[in-house]
Amino acid sequence: MPRVYVVSKASYDFSLINKWGPHTFVVNKRYNPTNIKAMMTDVEEGLKDSKPDDYVLLNGLPVLQSLVCITFVRMHGKLNVLIFNNGEYMERRLDGLA
Repeated sequence: MPRVYVVSKASYDFSLINKWGPHTFVVNKRYNPTNIKAMMTDVEEGLKDSKPDDYVLLNGLPVLQSLVCITFVRMHGKLNVLIFNNGEYMERRLDGLA
């Protein structure tokens, strides 16, 4: 079963994403939004066990979301995201990005 990589830890109710698989947080701390190097190091560590069919749930700092998506695409050549819209999560897949 795929795993959902939630960009950053938050106090949201993540029960709506259970149908896509268990979730894990890519990062679990706060960042200075200008410290991109520290974020990138933690993102690479947080995604090291990800698989091509896993999902990214976008939340948190926009720069952190970007780094997670860039890293996922670099690792897998595709991106599978869950986006919250009208009270539910929608799945979007982008293939052939390598």
